Amino acid sequence: MRPMQSLVGSPLRPLGLVTLIALVGLMGLLSPRRATARCNEPQLASPQRAAAIGQSNADDSRPLVLVTHPSKSFDPRLSSKRGVDELMRVAKARNWPTIYLKDDDRIGQYFVDDCEPDAWVFSQDGELSFPVSNPEVYVAGGHLELCLSRSLHDLIFQWAKAPPQHRRIHFVMDAIYSNGKYFEEGKAGYDDLQRFFSVVNHRRPGGEAWPKLNLLESMGIIKSPSEQVDYLKTVLPRWDRTFDERWRIELIDDDQAVYVLQRGQGLTPPVLQFVFLDSMADQ
Repeated sequence: MRPMQSLVGSPLRPLGLVTLIALVGLMGLLSPRRATARCNEPQLASPQRAAAIGQSNADDSRPLVLVTHPSKSFDPRLSSKRGVDELMRVAKARNWPTIYLKDDDRIGQYFVDDCEPDAWVFSQDGELSFPVSNPEVYVAGGHLELCLSRSLHDLIFQWAKAPPQHRRIHFVMDAIYSNGKYFEEGKAGYDDLQRFFSVVNHRRPGGEAWPKLNLLESMGIIKSPSEQVDYLKTVLPRWDRTFDERWRIELIDDDQAVYVLQRGQGLTPPVLQFVFLDSMADQ
């Protein structure tokens, strides 16, 4: 398969745990806006309005940007803030439609610098109350294991019921926060993850509220490229329970390597691609 022109960025590279923690801390020191961004209480859009935003742009093949709960209530380390802000910068420059999903928490907890997506839509648990007709979607926010997972499952369920066509989901890894629950004891990165959390959670109150990291940091903890890909397969929504055997399913990493998860049927099967990008910062 030819390299996808829309995929750019450097390959995933292993990072030492100490180096990773030092870089995370340095980013915090160099980014004073991380703690100062404030949005006014938004006017929440109706599901009908959100659907119209996507539909009007799907017709000319622009991707939809979907950000689930970019809130420091869930990501107190702001591990995904820079990634979300960079994604929104690119989206606005390219005139991509953008939607934030907001729960019932106060707006002051939302850490985004850009407070003016095309719509804020209420979503308590990451559920999609509106249809997404765009065949290409960029996702960010989290939790990877909880609310973002709900958004993704709702999305692919919609697509599976629609007439088959090529579909693509971009995971912007430094814009997705995680509680690390997909790491399994005895497997790659588990012990290093516990050490990482013990450092970032040192003497912080709140327990489970603090230990979050973004998906790109998870790659640095895992280190081995092959084990990184195995982990990414684990975090995918359950496409195997959603799409039938007609579909070709592919995972594409930031090095543009293509991993076929299901071959599909026929000469030209509909294709669902899960594309993992390190960051939008170099776009």
